[in-house]
Amino acid sequence: VIDDPKAGQTAVLLVRPGLARTDPRWALAQVANSVYGGGYSSRLNVEVRIKRGLSYGAGSGLSGGIGVGPFVASCQTKHPSAGEVAQLFTDELNKLATVPVDDIELSARKSALLGPFVRGLATTGGVAGAFGELAALGIPLSEVGKFVVRAQNANAADIRKLASSALDAKYASLILVGDASKFLPDLKKRFGQVIVIPKAKLKLESPTLQ
Repeated sequence: VIDDPKAGQTAVLLVRPGLARTDPRWALAQVANSVYGGGYSSRLNVEVRIKRGLSYGAGSGLSGGIGVGPFVASCQTKHPSAGEVAQLFTDELNKLATVPVDDIELSARKSALLGPFVRGLATTGGVAGAFGELAALGIPLSEVGKFVVRAQNANAADIRKLASSALDAKYASLILVGDASKFLPDLKKRFGQVIVIPKAKLKLESPTLQ
């Protein structure tokens, strides 16, 4: 927790190592992320915004390069609801690893992921961008087509297996930046030990952040 008493809201992030862009599970991970937090109808946004009105929007994403990139879920919420949002972030990630996604939801999330991707390839700029990203990472250009096939072939068992390994919530960290006085007791009740750093003492270049 970064305690910032002057903050208007609390930023809540769940972060952990994700996958390298060269990982053969990349397409599957993108489908899993689409279910978890990739878009308006994803589970995070449904639970945090649509059902509870705790934020204007919650989402997640994977960033990949030659090495392993980060997996990040985030949102802004009222200070008192920060603990609840953090709990939802971890609960939904655990659920992804333990409960199979039903066919209707999986089909909808694949469409939400692949629709924009395929439409992007309908333009010369989109093709150049897709090929440029792959070329920069030394990935065969044929992976553009394979991404679509792999994503379409992803099934519930594949997603649960990937979520329980590459996206396991027990290896994630929660970072909250806001007025800690308004959410710290609830956060400790939910998660136990919490490290609190006053904003005035925050030092990003220090290993301890202080």
